[in-house]
Amino acid sequence: MTMKDVQAFRKELLELDVELKRFKREILAGRIEQLERAIHRPTPRSHASTHALLAQSCCQPRAKA
Repeated sequence: MTMKDVQAFRKELLELDVELKRFKREILAGRIEQLERAIHRPTPRSHASTHALLAQSCCQPRAKA
């Protein structure tokens, strides 16, 4: 393997690394977008379970210190 081959290989690796990072950012952005939509769009089930959790936390007697 010549020095020219090594340099070409390193250049290709750098290009692939840049492409991989871009791809990861796009995937992460897509997941963040999905989570944001899910947070802002409560389903009846999640709404009901939220009420149940609030009721449990509000109605339980407090522990004495």
